[in-house]
Amino acid sequence: MPLTGPNELQSKVKNLNELLWEDHVTLPTLEVWLSNFSGGRLSREAERRHALYLLSKFLYFGQTEVRQLLRAMFRDLIRSPLSVDVRAALGNREDFAAVHSGFLTELERTRFLGLGTPAESGPHILYDFRLANSLPTEAFVSPLELVTGPLRDPKTEWGSPTVRRLIFVDDFCGTGSQAIALGRGTVRWLRAAATRSAVSVEVWYLALFGTTTGLSRLRDATVFDRVATVSELDDTYRVFEPESQLYGEQGNDLRQSDGEAMARHYGRRLHPTGPLGHGDCQLLLGFHHNVPDNTLPIFWAEQSQPPWRALFPRIPKQ
Repeated sequence: MPLTGPNELQSKVKNLNELLWEDHVTLPTLEVWLSNFSGGRLSREAERRHALYLLSKFLYFGQTEVRQLLRAMFRDLIRSPLSVDVRAALGNREDFAAVHSGFLTELERTRFLGLGTPAESGPHILYDFRLANSLPTEAFVSPLELVTGPLRDPKTEWGSPTVRRLIFVDDFCGTGSQAIALGRGTVRWLRAAATRSAVSVEVWYLALFGTTTGLSRLRDATVFDRVATVSELDDTYRVFEPESQLYGEQGNDLRQSDGEAMARHYGRRLHPTGPLGHGDCQLLLGFHHNVPDNTLPIFWAEQSQPPWRALFPRIPKQ
């Protein structure tokens, strides 16, 4: 299939690259990626056509879009609910100045943390979150800054008497496993230290994106007092599900079952434990700072033998 021909899919990919993808998918890069599809499951032409179609549906969020989402997170998931709570405490008075003053007080009692280690994507977006919302650096802490000693030490107490709320900020909640593990470890130890000091602390988890399944599982685990996301991805975003919105276009002659067979064939080689993405999430999602492993591995995996070149390389945790 000639890549330079007047092809509708190629034209759409070219426009997406210029407008949204921060020029990550140049023609030479695209040619290298498409060369991965060598006819192992379908014909080579059919595989590359499916790959182009899936690429044309890829949701990529550059730095500008991520910062806009982070502003929406602060506005809708932090400022709004806190202001509602303050107004309720004031007897639902129509007093904007009093509500705003109360919100600022609640914000001073709040600290923001990243999910995972400093090198992972959760903590990485804290910098953009702070800049996007003009927040002071002292509002961002590590767990150890909140207590008087090692987290697991039964003698450790709460070392931040004015702090009453912790908000963990994440870019993506896929299966919810990482957040649940954090809740049953770090969050539990922080709560224990606060309890020993007779301090009541709320702990929130907020994500830019989250799957319906992952968010539900996280809420059921009851490790956080509040779980919310800017944008929830239901099963219509799982590309090979019967209810998927991604293969339902009128005039599209590509069969969903063929696309799944092709993605699964290469995915087994690239990511055996999750050929259609970790937790079988089947997503087409990426950020400028990284790509979740819940996305189809054919987009983010790299392999030397047999060779496979990624289009949106994922930065591994190791």
